[in-house]
Amino acid sequence: MLQTFRRPLTTPLLALCLFVISACTPTYVNTDSLGEKATRAEIVNFYYGNSVRYGNTTEIYYAPDGTVKLVRLDVPGFAIGTWEATNNDLLLIVATNYLVADGQVSTGASTRQANSVYIQQDGTAVLDRMGGGNTAEPRPTPGFTAESRFNELRRAAGL
Repeated sequence: MLQTFRRPLTTPLLALCLFVISACTPTYVNTDSLGEKATRAEIVNFYYGNSVRYGNTTEIYYAPDGTVKLVRLDVPGFAIGTWEATNNDLLLIVATNYLVADGQVSTGASTRQANSVYIQQDGTAVLDRMGGGNTAEPRPTPGFTAESRFNELRRAAGL
C-alpha cells in the first residue's frame, strides 16, 4: 500500500537526523551513471520500517507512521521528525536536532531536506541532495536496532 507520510512534529527530535544526514561525507557521485531516479513507490518500499546505519556514528529509522528518528552513536545526540516520499519522487525529511550533555539539552534548528534517491542493484542507494552533494547510503535493514539508545537520550532530554 502506497501512502504519503505527513505528520506534525509533535515531539521535536528529527532535526538531528537531518544533521546526521547532512554530516555524512558527500561522495559527489555523477548521478548520470546511477540509472533512473527512484519513484515515489520505490522510495517508500526502500525506507518503510527500515534503518540506515552509517558505521558506528549514526542510525536513521524510517518508521511506517512517517516518523523519522535519528540517533548518534558517537555523541549524545538525536533527532526526530517526519519523512515522506513526495509526488515528485523525492525523499523529504523534516526534523529537529537535540544534543544532551552534562544534564543540559541543546535544541538545533529544524531542518528540511529533499533528496532524489538512486537505488542500486546491490541494495545500497545514493541520495542526491537538492542543491548539495551526493551521499552514499548503506543498505537498509528492518527495524530500529539503536532504539534503546534513542529512547535513553530522549528520556535524558525530558522528551
